[in-house]
Order: sequence, then structure tokens, then C-alpha cells
Amino acid sequence: MYSFKEPQAVYDFLESNPFLVPLLQEAHGPIRKHFPNSRLFLQYITDPEIYNPQLAVFLTRPENLDAEERIDLLERIDYDWWFDAEPRSQGKMIICFE
Repeated sequence: MYSFKEPQAVYDFLESNPFLVPLLQEAHGPIRKHFPNSRLFLQYITDPEIYNPQLAVFLTRPENLDAEERIDLLERIDYDWWFDAEPRSQGKMIICFE
């Protein structure tokens, strides 16, 4: 379903936050609905200014779409699924472009 950037960091984060595993499984369908050919990567990320480690689901940008179309599709994921599902991530997961 997903490729990993820095696999050990991703595994460690998921081990500490196992509630994200079913959410990642569930996310795959809505993401594929709007981005059927994008590669999907998981990466553990941190913001150096605040301590809020997260798991990022990165999508490669479809080259056949312009920037506005890409953003519109990403927003469709938000409205179709993510706004309802996000609270279950406990602020530990984001979906964005690579």
C-alpha cells in the first residue's frame, strides 16, 4: 500500500501509535479514488519548533494536472473522508504532497 522513507523510524512511530495502522489502511481507498497513479510514501516527521511528531502520508504530484487541480483533489479527500477521520489520528498523521 505504501512505501517507507526511513523505515525504522516509521516502524517505531507506528509501534508507539498503533491506532494509526487501521487509519492508514482505511486512508488508502480515499486516496486512491482521487490519486490512482500517485506513489504513496510514509515518513516520520518532526517540527523543530514544536514537539509534535507525525506520520506523513506523502503523495507524488500527478504531472498531468496543474497545481490548482492537484490541490482541489487533495481537498476532495479532506471533504470526502479526512475531516471525519482526522480526530482518530490524534494529530499524529497528515496527508500532503511530496
